[in-house]
Amino acid sequence: MRVLGINGILSDGSTSTDLFIAKLKEAGHNVVDFNYGKVNVVSARWKQHKVGKQIFDKHIPSNDCVVAHSFGCLAVFRAMQQGAKFKKVFLFAPAMNHKVTFPYHAAEQIYVIYHPQDMAIWAGANLLLNHPFGRMGRKGYSGPEDSRVFSIEAPLDGNDWLKHSTFFEPHTLDWWAAFVHDLLPEPAG
Repeated sequence: MRVLGINGILSDGSTSTDLFIAKLKEAGHNVVDFNYGKVNVVSARWKQHKVGKQIFDKHIPSNDCVVAHSFGCLAVFRAMQQGAKFKKVFLFAPAMNHKVTFPYHAAEQIYVIYHPQDMAIWAGANLLLNHPFGRMGRKGYSGPEDSRVFSIEAPLDGNDWLKHSTFFEPHTLDWWAAFVHDLLPEPAG
């Protein structure tokens, strides 16, 4: 089993998901830093499906787990719609519609970590017309009842004025990485 780290837009993950998967690697997990190239606010509109296809094409076998942030969550959802099957999925501040229906086959468990005051999610959902970004990162999951999906409200702490990436700050990173580690299957070996 591998753990894929999938970052958000305007980032290579070095200040977000890469920090997470480094902690998971220290704990013995087989990790993959999934790089999908440059995506900005405008190109995210049409690259969401392309990045989803890249994830789908590269994530074989189907027992991988995922740690994704913001746009990376939307790309993981698009991979699920294309047939990707994951074991456990951790969506941090997902920039996607909070009322989606996750495909039945897509994952054994999905954890949505959100913050009601996330300003980046608010801006993406309210200021970008006809954009795929939504409110899940502020509201949690509120789609059809699904026993696989768990919404977890993150506490308000940290220095991130947007309240979008507090999970990756030095004082919270260890806690969130331990949270993910404790829910992942035991590392092999």
